[in-house]
Amino acid sequence: MTNKYSLGFDVGTSGSKAVLYNIDGKAINSAYRGYNLVSSSAGFAELDAKHVWEKVKELIAEVSKSVPAREIEAICVSSLGEALVPVTAERQILGNSIMSFDVRGNEYVEVLLDKVGQEEFLRITGDKLVNHFSITKLIWLMHHETTLYQAAYKFLPWNGLIPYLLGGEPCIDYSQASRTLMFDLDSKSWSKKILDAAEIDERKLPVIYKTGTIVGNVSEHLCSSLGLSSNAKII
Repeated sequence: MTNKYSLGFDVGTSGSKAVLYNIDGKAINSAYRGYNLVSSSAGFAELDAKHVWEKVKELIAEVSKSVPAREIEAICVSSLGEALVPVTAERQILGNSIMSFDVRGNEYVEVLLDKVGQEEFLRITGDKLVNHFSITKLIWLMHHETTLYQAAYKFLPWNGLIPYLLGGEPCIDYSQASRTLMFDLDSKSWSKKILDAAEIDERKLPVIYKTGTIVGNVSEHLCSSLGLSSNAKII
């Protein structure tokens, strides 16, 4: 009888960890890779998205080699919040992700509050607006990295980026969507009112899925190098 396994990993601020579980939830194998933040100026903090992706691929290949590829049936990803990565429609990374504690975007907090109001942000999103969330970072990119912003097909959170690079849909779950401060809690969709105020194009944001949704299968061209099967579901 064929055994069944799932591969889960977490993309964090200073490192990523992968764990292979059997169907009973027992950890079979695990691995960790660390990395550093990038800072080109005082108050700036980024993750080098291409570097982290290479580390994630190393993790998958190391952990998956302990069982036959066909027996790994599902891959799930958790990650740090708020930071978004620009990508192309061809699944290429365009730039780094600006961290939540980066100072950039602070100048747009008052602009948004004048347009929407703090109480309305709280009503729609469940949080008050500060520069910690993704929305102000996107506005900063729109004004200061215009070429990058315009070239981006989507801006993805890390737990949506990895599924996308593996072959899944460009996705975001409810919890990560809420950390952008553009998510309407009642309608479970992007808030038109907030997007209009921020002048952010909704087409650059990922589709919102409920946690546990299957968003695709691992791309065949990645299978051999990662020790996976194209039958593996991305959750």
